[in-house]
Amino acid sequence: MTETIYCIANQATMEAYVGRTYQSVGERWSQHIWGAWKGKAEGKLAEAIRHAPEDFEFLVLEQSQTASEAHWMSQLKSEGWTLLNETGGNRRKPKQRDTAAERAWRDANAAANAALNAREAGTVEVPVQQPKAPGPAWHETPEYVAKAKTLHEEWLAQQARWAELRAQASARSS
Repeated sequence: MTETIYCIANQATMEAYVGRTYQSVGERWSQHIWGAWKGKAEGKLAEAIRHAPEDFEFLVLEQSQTASEAHWMSQLKSEGWTLLNETGGNRRKPKQRDTAAERAWRDANAAANAALNAREAGTVEVPVQQPKAPGPAWHETPEYVAKAKTLHEEWLAQQARWAELRAQASARSS
């Protein structure tokens, strides 16, 4: 699976955040913006985005199966950038989901298997009912997908407005 190492950079202050994602870069950038605006994200990057989102650029640094956040973090630090995420760069796999519904399903399935084994051994007569599989994960629900698409479209419109403002500012200064 191809990973993308990205950088969210503020050229004026020489501040950067280096991240890794398996998602599209548009989705990941939308998550950073949405989390900062809604107050769901914490940390230096979210705080900086809340104050001046237009100052940040989303840059793709590398796309490969062996991408390394740590390499890019040390590269940027050596060039004088201040990193907004000093502790990153040590993940190799995406976090495995373990929702309450999945745990409940796994526990019920284990109980059903134990009851089935006991019934087959003839030690106890237990009716066995297989548990239902968990529903879709929170990020796969239609409401979330629709909201994410809307936020992504808003982000694209915002990017277009920022590009237009930069062009106007450039035209005024020349």
